Amino acid sequence: MKRKILLLLVMLSVTAWSAYSQEDPDEYTEGYIKNSVPPFNPLTRKLDERKIERMPINLYKPSPQFTPQRITSPNNLTVTDNVDVQAFPSANPQSEQHITVSKINPNNIILCSNTPYYMGYYVSQNGGTSYFGSDSMPDGLQSYGDPATSINAEGHIFFETISPTAAFKVFKSTNQGNSWPGPVDVTYSPVSFDKEMMAIDNLPASPYLNNIYTAWTDFSGTYSVRFNRSIDNGVSYQPNLNIHNSWGQGTNVQTGVNGEVYVCWANYGTGSYPANGIGFARSTNGGVSFTDLTPAFPYFGIRTGGSDPLFNNTRVSDFPSMAVDKSCNFSRGRIYIAFPSKQNGTGKSVCYVRYSDNQGSSWSDTSAVSIPSGRQNWFPWVTVDDATGTVSVAYLTFDGPSGFITNTYLAYSFDGGFSWTNIKVSDVGHTVAAIPNFATGYCGDYIGNTAWANKDYVVWNDNRTGQWQNYVSRVDFTQLALFSSNNDFNIHGPVTYTLPTASQVQYKANGSINSPVGTSCTVQPGTNVTFFAHDHVTLNPGFIAKAGCHFVAQIGNPTACVNAVQRDGVSQNIEDLKGLLKPAYDGDATIQFSMYPNPARNEITFEYLLPEQAVVTLTLMDLQGKEVMVLMNNLTREPGLNHYTADISSLTDGVYAYRLVTAGYVKAGKFVKTH
Repeated sequence: MKRKILLLLVMLSVTAWSAYSQEDPDEYTEGYIKNSVPPFNPLTRKLDERKIERMPINLYKPSPQFTPQRITSPNNLTVTDNVDVQAFPSANPQSEQHITVSKINPNNIILCSNTPYYMGYYVSQNGGTSYFGSDSMPDGLQSYGDPATSINAEGHIFFETISPTAAFKVFKSTNQGNSWPGPVDVTYSPVSFDKEMMAIDNLPASPYLNNIYTAWTDFSGTYSVRFNRSIDNGVSYQPNLNIHNSWGQGTNVQTGVNGEVYVCWANYGTGSYPANGIGFARSTNGGVSFTDLTPAFPYFGIRTGGSDPLFNNTRVSDFPSMAVDKSCNFSRGRIYIAFPSKQNGTGKSVCYVRYSDNQGSSWSDTSAVSIPSGRQNWFPWVTVDDATGTVSVAYLTFDGPSGFITNTYLAYSFDGGFSWTNIKVSDVGHTVAAIPNFATGYCGDYIGNTAWANKDYVVWNDNRTGQWQNYVSRVDFTQLALFSSNNDFNIHGPVTYTLPTASQVQYKANGSINSPVGTSCTVQPGTNVTFFAHDHVTLNPGFIAKAGCHFVAQIGNPTACVNAVQRDGVSQNIEDLKGLLKPAYDGDATIQFSMYPNPARNEITFEYLLPEQAVVTLTLMDLQGKEVMVLMNNLTREPGLNHYTADISSLTDGVYAYRLVTAGYVKAGKFVKTH
């Protein structure tokens, strides 16, 4: 949320700027420093280094006895929380974070947050081990905060902040954050602007590739929801659209698998808070126009000012967050919205998720994702790992029996939001409280969460050292990460995904797979990598598979997803499967296979094409590996297309595994049984 310093010298220039106190929408302003001389020249708005008070920096030193928390699921997937990283040690209070990891350069991360100088930016080029940057903007000019970050299909980094003289300004780096040319100013008059959020369409096959979208709230008039877009990679922005003409705030914008644009927000239809429903609008033409579907669904918001004893007199927003599944999981295209709501309408704050499989026309039942023992749960931020389909929600909670000790948790789901598991990601708890000298109750208004290729990065601020600082915890998963293309797949080529640092990776191409020419491409020990192509696999000089890795080059007929990432669901290790698969030089190594629908209700159909007569076994198992149904047991099947439809009405709702075995081939995966 936007931040403002009160100073007599600049009051005349900002009186038109609406304030945010959370007590009255007409005075709705962000956190600001009180009774302090800002280190900005009132005429140039340049940062004056001479006026910055240098304070000692308190460093967080993890306990030598710290042991990463690890959870092993029944299907042998592991989830590991790593030690917290103090992203940018500083004497300045940091709050309200937004973070994005690059799909092109997975070690490259951009993090932004509010500071006394209104917004800082912090860059990692080593996968979050360390960050560099500043507590103020690259141009040294004043900003009003509300950080938003994104990365395009070329790996170029963008972030934006509210501008005191325009509307918002956008910074862009084409060299992984090493330098930031002058920003682009997006103008709007009057300057009455809050909580902008951005997204970039970075799917290579999208008709609107690299379009940049920003949604925000206009505090003049009816507090309407507005939208801007850039169709020239951020060089310029087109005139704004009014997509909802009454009070909506806390906007979030995301893109879909076919270039759709979705915007959601907390809807205050009665003209007062808390929120009474989710505002939602969609565009199917690249942001040219929108259909307003508000309210998408109702909820009981939790928004408070800074005097509510439930949250130790800190103000708490009830803004939603949103993510879209761009993997080739069965949930591809699914829209997730996470939001805080009062349990049963009057009880404690709980973090919930609902999803839509039809572009927001209808929504699933509500699922509670926060821990049941959490006395209050707030600031949920949802993301989807497009390499695996894992969906996760980061949030804050009071997890003790009393008091205000706060911890950060991550709820995650491997089955498209059907079931959820929680892991605590903060190493130590902190007492939530208002940051001294800021607006009443201000301690930030949201936290951050981003994921790619089995690495999830959660960021929040706490005062464990006595100073409010940003902390990032990386959570590692062991899902299969899958990259695919319906054409050739050139690693580091036209499809510029790099090999991610995931433990199990599979590349699929309906054409050919080619390793990079003249550059190093190494499969590290302990990593399982499969190249699965229809035509050929070319390993050029520079490709190295080190001892201790499991590398398979396989020729067959893969089912690929256009320029996206896909989860295959095979639960066995590649090394175990290797002996069951035909060698790559022995012709067709697989058979065509499909399974539908998923999720399934009463019936599920398996379809497979046999190149020759074969004996087939098909079984269903629970996630503990126990057989629940034997559908075919060593039955002889003729060449050609075969079908088997199973009656699964007797199974209870949940996630199950299937396993189809023929001579020289095995296919394993998962499906969801639902009512």
